[in-house]
Amino acid sequence: WRDWSSDVCSSDLLIREETVVDAPDPKTVQWRRDVPAERRARLRTGIIGAGVSGLLMAIKLQEAGLPFTIFEKNAYLGGNVRTLNGNVAAPGLPVDLRLENGVLGFNRKTYPNFYRLMEELGVPMKRVFGSMGLHLIEERRSYLLAPADKTVQRPWSFLRQTLRSIRPGLAMARHYQAACRLPLAQLAETAVRDLLPADAISAVWLRGIKMSAFSVPFDETGALPVSISTPKTGSVWHILPDGISSYLQRMLEIAKPAVRLNANIRAVRRTPAGVHIELASGERLDFDKVVLAVTPGQVLGLLADADEEERRRFSPWRDSSFSTTAHTGTDLYREFR
Repeated sequence: WRDWSSDVCSSDLLIREETVVDAPDPKTVQWRRDVPAERRARLRTGIIGAGVSGLLMAIKLQEAGLPFTIFEKNAYLGGNVRTLNGNVAAPGLPVDLRLENGVLGFNRKTYPNFYRLMEELGVPMKRVFGSMGLHLIEERRSYLLAPADKTVQRPWSFLRQTLRSIRPGLAMARHYQAACRLPLAQLAETAVRDLLPADAISAVWLRGIKMSAFSVPFDETGALPVSISTPKTGSVWHILPDGISSYLQRMLEIAKPAVRLNANIRAVRRTPAGVHIELASGERLDFDKVVLAVTPGQVLGLLADADEEERRRFSPWRDSSFSTTAHTGTDLYREFR
């Protein structure tokens, strides 16, 4: 068995170029000249969005000695990071059961910046084998994920699942190798459907993986570009034993942000003196700077005075959404420790 995951692939070059992992961190706060603390304290900054990006921005502003206020439209912090019975309340579920509504595991090759962040925050990670169980459910193309802290199966269950996954696993290896053989110029123009295996079962399984990883409807997975949907991944995976949302708690402890939840923002406008935020309640707030820590698809809905360049950049974006069904019966997870 050849370790196909160690090959150098054109898609890896695109990912590496995008993340610039080996370069100095461009987000490090460095003042061009010494700014007195009292002057920094007068600079008012608003952050729209209390997801990971917004909380990281809050930490950077705190490091720079700048005051800020975070506005979050939801009743919870975390944005797209949602751990039921973690940062999101889950009435009807046992209080000691955590369920992830999103990403479950990470590997260092694909998420080097995330690992570095966890090290900086002092958040422990736990190595796991078979960190995600994917079960396609008939034609609805739904998938069932394991609880956040119970993603390692019992030995016999793990062995059965491993044997069942050999066939689609080989198909995934061939899919990856086919992508690696493409020249860089052709890679950006190639979709997943162009490299799907002829075996129907393996093709469905592979598209199910894409559906789970990218939160894309099953019928749209074939259109995903190979350049971003088939990156090189490592064989060693880790989870956060206390749930994915546990690192949000650590960021909150560091940033100690002032947060306004359920903040329904009507518009953001630039003024000669700074930036103006108008809430649906009619309240108006003025800031020197405002950071939009939201998904690209939400930007134009917030900016009331978007210029031509901003409309060109953000108008093509459409946010994806999906529904999660939380099963209150824990028998579904009987195979897991």
